[in-house]
Amino acid sequence: MVSLMLKAGANPKIVQERLGHKSIKQTMDRYSHLSFDLQQEAAEELSSLINGG
Repeated sequence: MVSLMLKAGANPKIVQERLGHKSIKQTMDRYSHLSFDLQQEAAEELSSLINGG
């Protein structure tokens, strides 16, 4: 469920608070690796910003 929330674009800070984790690091260390797609999408968005659209 958490990985689906992150993949759907949920704010990681909100996910952290919902899970009751003390830090965002705990949440991201545990769940962000589940989806390579998140990294790929972030890279594509950054590339788009750098290249002007």
